[in-house]
Amino acid sequence: MDLALQENIMCITGFTMGSLPFKYLGVPLCSKKLTVNLCTPLIERITSRLNHLSTKLLSYVGKIQLIRCVLFSIISYWMQVFPIPKKVLHHLESNCRNILWNGKDENCKKAPVAWDHLCDPKQAGGLNLTSLEEWNKANMTKLLWNLASKIDKLWVKWIHTYYLKGADIFNFHLSPSCSWTLRVIIKCRTEIM
Repeated sequence: MDLALQENIMCITGFTMGSLPFKYLGVPLCSKKLTVNLCTPLIERITSRLNHLSTKLLSYVGKIQLIRCVLFSIISYWMQVFPIPKKVLHHLESNCRNILWNGKDENCKKAPVAWDHLCDPKQAGGLNLTSLEEWNKANMTKLLWNLASKIDKLWVKWIHTYYLKGADIFNFHLSPSCSWTLRVIIKCRTEIM
């Protein structure tokens, strides 16, 4: 865009020139795939909330409740916007596992019960914790469902106009120009089928 036109738009709207990535409502927005470095505020926020001195004094039940409340409330907000990289999810689950067994964010020697087993339902002997990878997939399938059925939403209209161009979401073929988020959402349809 012409520099004079940019300045004219900024003068009329009162906006300032920015650059990507930037934060909007606490979530980093970028034009490329979300990296681990962009997720460090998420990791630091959860770790700081879980690493209080009082955490060491909690029972296992208290620690599990803390993990449920803190971890899933913060990360669910991020997951509703875009998929979180697996490396970040594994790091967060590792922090939670260490908090549960040690009371602090240090590597524990050996956990008495595997984290995957803790994510099992109570009827199966688990503690009904939510697996972050499964929750990430669930949020992506929710976005896929929104693309398939909620035509009145602005971002859905934009995706249909810019990418789908009248094609059905379940028969749509990805083009190289598709965003990384749309690629992840479209990959969920094979698991649904």
